[in-house]
Amino acid sequence: MRVSRIPDCHCVFFRFGRPARARKSQNLSQAALAERLRCHQSFVARIESGQRRIDVPELVIIARALDVPAEHFFEAVIKAVPPGERI
Repeated sequence: MRVSRIPDCHCVFFRFGRPARARKSQNLSQAALAERLRCHQSFVARIESGQRRIDVPELVIIARALDVPAEHFFEAVIKAVPPGERI
């Protein structure tokens, strides 16, 4: 069985700190972002710490709450996956 060498996109994504950086650049607390998302602050904390994985629709919702293009969050992942890599 072939094991993929593609980096865990979740780890890459959070290693670059995209959600937290976007939130902090707007001087938003985790609680303020949670209010925009209609969730609890601990949910935002778990996402930012990498304890909670999110799917693409959740990422789009977070991007909208931060008023940034969702593509902003994919840049680090796209750069981390080598061209021609197979699953």
